[in-house]
Amino acid sequence: MKFVYGEKYGAGNPSPQQIVEYQAANTGKPAPNAYQDVYETLYLERVEVFNAQGRQIHGLTYTYDFINHAATTDPARDLM
Repeated sequence: MKFVYGEKYGAGNPSPQQIVEYQAANTGKPAPNAYQDVYETLYLERVEVFNAQGRQIHGLTYTYDFINHAATTDPARDLM
Protein backbone atom coordinates (compact mmCIF):
# COMPACT_ATOMS: atom_id res chain seq x y z
CA MET A 1 0.00 0.00 0.00
CA LYS A 2 1.10 3.52 -0.70
CA PHE A 3 -0.27 6.63 0.96
CA VAL A 4 0.01 9.81 -1.10
CA TYR A 5 -0.34 13.16 0.63
CA GLY A 6 -1.16 16.59 -0.77
CA GLU A 7 -0.57 20.06 0.67
CA LYS A 8 -3.32 21.89 2.51
CA TYR A 9 -4.07 25.51 1.69
CA GLY A 10 -1.60 27.53 3.73
CA ALA A 11 0.26 30.82 3.50
CA GLY A 12 2.69 29.34 0.97
CA ASN A 13 -0.01 27.38 -0.90
CA PRO A 14 -3.26 29.42 -1.11
CA SER A 15 -6.35 28.01 -2.80
CA PRO A 16 -7.47 29.30 -6.22
CA GLN A 17 -9.82 31.63 -4.30
CA GLN A 18 -6.84 32.80 -2.18
CA ILE A 19 -8.22 31.00 0.88
CA VAL A 20 -5.69 30.03 3.53
CA GLU A 21 -6.70 27.28 5.97
CA TYR A 22 -3.86 27.81 8.40
CA GLN A 23 -1.31 30.51 9.04
CA ALA A 24 1.53 29.79 11.41
CA ALA A 25 1.54 32.83 13.66
CA ASN A 26 4.90 32.36 15.36
CA THR A 27 7.16 31.20 12.55
CA GLY A 28 9.05 34.48 12.47
CA LYS A 29 10.45 33.98 15.96
CA PRO A 30 14.06 32.75 16.12
CA ALA A 31 14.61 29.30 17.58
CA PRO A 32 14.53 28.34 20.32
CA ASN A 33 11.29 29.98 21.38
CA ALA A 34 8.48 29.12 23.77
CA TYR A 35 5.85 28.63 21.07
CA GLN A 36 4.65 25.09 20.49
CA ASP A 37 2.49 25.68 17.43
CA VAL A 38 2.03 22.56 15.35
CA TYR A 39 0.06 22.58 12.10
CA GLU A 40 -0.90 19.62 9.98
CA THR A 41 0.03 20.86 6.52
CA LEU A 42 -0.76 17.69 4.56
CA TYR A 43 -3.93 15.74 3.85
CA LEU A 44 -4.40 12.19 2.60
CA GLU A 45 -4.94 12.58 -1.15
CA ARG A 46 -5.04 8.94 -2.23
CA VAL A 47 -4.32 5.36 -1.26
CA GLU A 48 -2.87 2.93 -3.77
CA VAL A 49 -2.91 -0.88 -3.32
CA PHE A 50 -0.43 -3.09 -5.17
CA ASN A 51 -0.20 -6.83 -5.72
CA ALA A 52 2.93 -8.94 -5.08
CA GLN A 53 4.27 -8.10 -8.57
CA GLY A 54 4.03 -4.38 -7.89
CA ARG A 55 1.06 -3.68 -10.15
CA GLN A 56 -1.60 -1.37 -8.83
CA ILE A 57 -4.82 -3.29 -8.25
CA HIS A 58 -6.90 -0.73 -6.39
CA GLY A 59 -6.87 2.94 -5.53
CA LEU A 60 -8.91 5.47 -3.63
CA THR A 61 -8.71 9.18 -4.33
CA TYR A 62 -10.00 11.72 -1.83
CA THR A 63 -10.95 15.31 -2.47
CA TYR A 64 -9.91 18.28 -0.41
CA ASP A 65 -11.62 21.64 -0.32
CA PHE A 66 -12.04 24.44 2.13
CA ILE A 67 -15.61 25.59 2.68
CA ASN A 68 -16.27 28.70 4.74
CA HIS A 69 -19.48 28.07 6.70
CA ALA A 70 -19.33 31.42 8.50
CA ALA A 71 -22.27 33.73 8.03
CA THR A 72 -21.76 36.27 5.26
CA THR A 73 -22.59 38.97 7.82
CA ASP A 74 -19.74 37.88 10.12
CA PRO A 75 -17.08 40.64 10.10
CA ALA A 76 -14.35 37.98 10.54
CA ARG A 77 -15.61 35.85 7.61
CA ASP A 78 -12.51 36.55 5.49
CA LEU A 79 -10.30 35.32 8.34
CA MET A 80 -12.10 31.97 8.61
